[in-house]
Amino acid sequence: MHSLRALPGLAMLIGCGGFWPPPGLAAPPDQGPEPITLIERDNNRTLTMRSGDQLRIMLRESAGTGYSWQIEEIDPTRLKSLGNQPRPEPPLEQTPRRPPLVGGPLQHAFLFRCLRPGATRLSLRHWRVWEGPNSIDRHFTVKLRILAP
Repeated sequence: MHSLRALPGLAMLIGCGGFWPPPGLAAPPDQGPEPITLIERDNNRTLTMRSGDQLRIMLRESAGTGYSWQIEEIDPTRLKSLGNQPRPEPPLEQTPRRPPLVGGPLQHAFLFRCLRPGATRLSLRHWRVWEGPNSIDRHFTVKLRILAP
């Protein structure tokens, strides 16, 4: 199992199973351990990681509302975005007869790699892009302390 380098009490979810990680957001096999995964209840947490570690953030959004998660603040000298992808949440009992709902709830996954040691903050916002900053209804923020490998 992945050795977590997080501050005590950090609620984390490692490898969600099912359809996660989405294609293109999985750690390549030669890149070391699985990414550390944070979800909405981890908002405003402080996390200690090492250069080279990967961080996955998975947040719920509703496709039919026009609201989506986007990166609001990132220090590109400390964190590199490796992409993001919204995916439908499967029904509790997904079968060929019960596929995910069109316009239903999504899990939006963001993947990052820690680059250099130091302290940084990563912030995401949930908003309707075309309505501007007044439409922001939620934020997700994590403070990172990145150590040498």
